[in-house]
Amino acid sequence: MEEGWLLNADYVTRNNRAIVRLWIVSGENRLVLLDKNFEPYFYVIPERDSAEMEVERFVEKVEWTRRRDHGREVEVLKVYARHPQEVPRIREEISKLPSVREVREADIPFAIRYLIDKGLIPCGVIEWSGEELPSGEIEVSEILPVEKGTSDPPFKVMAFDIEVYNPHLSTKPERDPIIVISCCTNTGESKLFLAERKGGNSDDRGAIKEFISFVKSFDPDVIIGYNSDNYDWPYLRSRCEIVGIPLEIGRDGSPPKFRGGARRRIKIVGRANVDLYRVAERDLGEVKIKTLENIGAHLGIDFEKAEIPKDKIWEYWDSEREELLQYALGDSLLTMEIGLRLLPLQYEFSRMIRRPLDEVYAMGRGKQVESYLINEAYSRGELVPQKPRELERESYEGALVLKPKKGLHENVICLDFASMYPNIMIAYNISPDTLCKDCSEEEAYVAPYVNHKFRKEPPGFFKEILQRLIETRKKIKAEMKRYPKNSEQYRVLDVKQSTIKILTNSFYGYMGWSGARWYVKECAEATTAWGRYTLLTVVEMARKKGIEVLYGDTDSIFVLNSDKVQEFLEEVNRELPLELEVKGLYKTIFFTEKRKRYAGLLEDGSIDVKGFEVKRGDWSELAKEVQEEILRVILVERDPNKALEYVRKVIRELKDGKIPLEKLAIYKTITKELKEYKSIQAHVMAAMRAADLGRQIDPGTKIGFVVVKGSREKVRERAIPVEEAKKEEIDVQYYIEKQVLATAHRILKHFGYSKEDLLDRGQVSLMDFLGR
Repeated sequence: MEEGWLLNADYVTRNNRAIVRLWIVSGENRLVLLDKNFEPYFYVIPERDSAEMEVERFVEKVEWTRRRDHGREVEVLKVYARHPQEVPRIREEISKLPSVREVREADIPFAIRYLIDKGLIPCGVIEWSGEELPSGEIEVSEILPVEKGTSDPPFKVMAFDIEVYNPHLSTKPERDPIIVISCCTNTGESKLFLAERKGGNSDDRGAIKEFISFVKSFDPDVIIGYNSDNYDWPYLRSRCEIVGIPLEIGRDGSPPKFRGGARRRIKIVGRANVDLYRVAERDLGEVKIKTLENIGAHLGIDFEKAEIPKDKIWEYWDSEREELLQYALGDSLLTMEIGLRLLPLQYEFSRMIRRPLDEVYAMGRGKQVESYLINEAYSRGELVPQKPRELERESYEGALVLKPKKGLHENVICLDFASMYPNIMIAYNISPDTLCKDCSEEEAYVAPYVNHKFRKEPPGFFKEILQRLIETRKKIKAEMKRYPKNSEQYRVLDVKQSTIKILTNSFYGYMGWSGARWYVKECAEATTAWGRYTLLTVVEMARKKGIEVLYGDTDSIFVLNSDKVQEFLEEVNRELPLELEVKGLYKTIFFTEKRKRYAGLLEDGSIDVKGFEVKRGDWSELAKEVQEEILRVILVERDPNKALEYVRKVIRELKDGKIPLEKLAIYKTITKELKEYKSIQAHVMAAMRAADLGRQIDPGTKIGFVVVKGSREKVRERAIPVEEAKKEEIDVQYYIEKQVLATAHRILKHFGYSKEDLLDRGQVSLMDFLGR
């Protein structure tokens, strides 16, 4: 049998039959496998015996089989259709029959159904035997998964980016040509495809043709971009339509398929398209403004890239082209560097949840958990529940957050329950199939406060899955200790354990999502109830030991460190079915009177910040910079007077016009079409002004605006795009009061300073604050 890596799966229709098509990477070869012997099917749960005869009228074939439904064995009809495209119509017709209780699994895509049933793993290795057809495709007679895939797949990767001529600030395909298409590959190649000058205009036909030719010759398995789903691909498609060039970059010669609306996804036949912006948006929440450069810096990529103002690209094309070309190529090279760091986790998720790479990157965590559960359900003979037709947003009480003891504290230890919610689900057998209303208290675990019951035996669907995931991760972490941290073996294992951790910790969120197939409110409600009970129990145990508790949130508590803490840890881990461990030791930590808002200096010198504006994206860079520096001075230097003088210095620089406009800009994202906004906030008003000036504003566009002086009282009426602002127009008083003072005083008021002090005078020492 032959071997290769599974890149993607789809199906084609030939002679009115659906044929599964697998795209394979085998050494230097790119192969297409065909399986003509797989039929689309779904299940019907009958209401009465006549269902078989009634269902047969609509389909090719029906057979009885046994499955499990929430753990209970049931007899169901397995219903086969002629073609996948007929399934939605047949499902609707059958659902109306009085003899049918429910239709299941009719909405699982045909190619995904094939991967599930065959046990094939995308981004993993498969083996097959078969016959090569005159077309070069291989018709398989046997196909099997191979237990390999412990390294990154040997895929060829290409990064690309486009630059558009933009003298009007906004860009419109019918008016503005593409002037540069830059590409680079993971094999070290880099290319620039340039528009031609014709008269006073630029003609992008040649550049587009060369780009398409390069895609075909390099033949990438994976194409990556940054915000390419929302900008580069749609723009390129529109330009191709305008200049009459087919964008035939699929391995079968087809153009990209565009799916979805504002959250579009691009499908390229035989390849995997991955928009790294979507990956960063989901996985790198700590980076608030997700520019390509910010993501690169966050990932520790040392990359010097030419800087050109976005609205000046057309000027550089006309007069300083060499600098523009360096800038354009830098975008592709940085995209590739980011891809090399982000793709391994996406490969591992693809393997784990059994979905192709070009689906995984765009899936939310809930969808990823659900895909994993669908595969697990098949292997256990369990029917997959239907998607909820209407999302019923039922509320229930969530996690417990204790009131913090405000002020500055020294030598504080944070104790944390590892994977609290997954371990609660395991400890108390919380699963949709174990929920019971009429079982006795001896037979069941009873959730505190809400009294939901869950059978102690047998182990539930969720419990068995979570136990295996956690046990697998422990084994991987143990194996990691055998290798140096800078080795390839360590890196690969670390990606695997990270994938399992993310998936495991996403289970509770999935279970509490009302759009989930396996949503049961009682399960989510019981999990948080046991979480609250556990936290309160631990706090009480600490106080009995004479340990001062400063704060608690969901799965962790902050306590003053002492020689009693180790004994306390051991006692908790003996008495409770969860494991409490040390998460961090703070030299100093500062709590405000508000929950979920603190900053602390850790042993390694790093500052851990939660809940302050420095971690949020709706303040100016200046406000964030001010608050970061104040926290550093207080936590590291322990000198609030120095922090006070720093604030006064910033205010003087603001008044003197010494603060750059870029630091005053506030960036927010437009989440829907401008005409759909009913409440017009400042960033929306600025976006409307930008649109009036010709800039294209779509959902997902990030708007930078500043507040200028004027007679109008409302801030939103004085918000203009930062590109249109002049330094002398800035409303300095707004920035002093609403940005600098508002953020600085949140911290410094706890050291005895008023806003008037920040503007002028007043000194309080750290010893005064600590009461010493």
